Amino acid sequence: MMDISDRQNQILDAAFDVFMRYGFRKASMQDIADAAGMSRAALYLHFRNKDDVFRFGLQRLYGQALAVLTAALDGEGGFGERLNAALSGYAGVILAPAQSSPHGADLFAAHDSLAGELVVENATAFQSVLAAAIRQAETRGEIDSKRLGATPEVLAQTLYGALDGIKTGVKVGGDAGLVAGQIGVLAKAFARGLSV
Repeated sequence: MMDISDRQNQILDAAFDVFMRYGFRKASMQDIADAAGMSRAALYLHFRNKDDVFRFGLQRLYGQALAVLTAALDGEGGFGERLNAALSGYAGVILAPAQSSPHGADLFAAHDSLAGELVVENATAFQSVLAAAIRQAETRGEIDSKRLGATPEVLAQTLYGALDGIKTGVKVGGDAGLVAGQIGVLAKAFARGLSV
């Protein structure tokens, strides 16, 4: 993962406002520099190009989503409630920027073309956090992964794949309002399938 300085975080805040307003394709490094209150030359001291700015922003976004996921899984309530809160919170962080912009399709396209290894790193981290939470819930006697004949790792991979499918539905024109309901059904189905 890339390290992000405080100044780069300020720049990324400004950059993502620019991306939301103009879309990725139409945004320029000059637009980002202006929004960050700096010269374009100074901006290039922090980021090589617009793609670099976007990738760093995605890294930060994924970090925020994983923090929400972890906090919800460590929170209060039964396993199904925690899982629903975790998946809903995670998806909300990941989808919110594109859903709230008139340039959502452009932002999703930029994500798909620029995020390659970040997507893999994020998927691995998501699955690791979720597998650990499933193991912890088993230790507490809340669930039993053997009921579905799967290890916590396989369950985490399956949940990630299902959540990714829900996110893809939004990307290809699905109703963003359905996301919460779909995630709720997914969490309830898993929790019921695993309940002891």
